[in-house]
Amino acid sequence: MKGISIKVGTKVSLILNEPGKSKEEYYSKIIDMKENYIILDNPVHKATRKTIYFPVGTSFNLSFVGDDQAVYEFSTKIAARLKLKFPALAVPMPKLEDLHRIQRREFVRVDAIVDVAVHRKDKYNRAFTTVTSDISGGGLSLILPKKESLEMDEVVDIWLSLGFISGTYHYIHTSAKVVFIQSKDGIRSASVKFESIKTQEQQLIVSYCFEKQREMRKKEYS
Repeated sequence: MKGISIKVGTKVSLILNEPGKSKEEYYSKIIDMKENYIILDNPVHKATRKTIYFPVGTSFNLSFVGDDQAVYEFSTKIAARLKLKFPALAVPMPKLEDLHRIQRREFVRVDAIVDVAVHRKDKYNRAFTTVTSDISGGGLSLILPKKESLEMDEVVDIWLSLGFISGTYHYIHTSAKVVFIQSKDGIRSASVKFESIKTQEQQLIVSYCFEKQREMRKKEYS
């Protein structure tokens, strides 16, 4: 399966596909490979970051980034729960014809600390600086300082400073809409979706995310 590369260490996204339930997204990682099964770490909820335990038979759409940087997806079910050194689950190995290549490169999200300035468009034109907790070509999550706040659906201007391994820096300016706010362990964060970002600047963010992803993969295998 050239370019697809299902292998140990690959990070995957799981979207719940159960009748009558919301299609919530979870993260996991391939921790082992068997002849007919993929062994996954227990999924972590994208928004709450909590580990979730699903019963055998739960249906998901599983996606991952191949070596060609395209996103591949297939439908699957939990075939078994395993007790290794830590709890894990098994899903059937997909056939080549079951894999679908999807155009979602901008949604590859990585954990990354990036300097960001936020300018609010209210009558006071308030602004603050902070850092991101994760980023993708479609948006980012930022840490809210103690004395600052944002509102759901609020549109803000943001400036990003992206530092690449080559030593070069690129500065991105775009508007973004607040789509999610949460508080965990005393830390408040806001997720924003880019509203009017230039294609060239979005591709810079995508390249930055892929570079960070490669760094993480190297650390996992070192």
